[in-house]
Amino acid sequence: MKNKGFILPLALLFAAGAAFANQQSTKETEQTREQKTSDASGSSKSMSHVVTGIVKDFKPGESLSVNTANDKTRKFDLDNKDVMTTVDPNVTIGSQVKVVESTDENGKKMLTVSLEKK
Repeated sequence: MKNKGFILPLALLFAAGAAFANQQSTKETEQTREQKTSDASGSSKSMSHVVTGIVKDFKPGESLSVNTANDKTRKFDLDNKDVMTTVDPNVTIGSQVKVVESTDENGKKMLTVSLEKK
């Protein structure tokens, strides 16, 4: 009988934790990662910059603006001929997206825009 008084607060704590975790997973973020590798043929470097946020403005084939961490807005050029660009066809204004800008070890630049779960 003593355990009944303990179960309800524990259940509420668990529910609040789950709600907080879900809220945290939809936050806007921005991070840069650089990777250096070396082997017998020499060394190489690749870099990626990942942004998650809400689409503020979107002109297919032209540009994309995303609200990111700390209320910053990042604008991405989607028609740069020197960058291989891939955009999920379901992206619209208000979508939560993940934008990955990367450069491989050969210097090839890529930009990938995909939908994120809310």
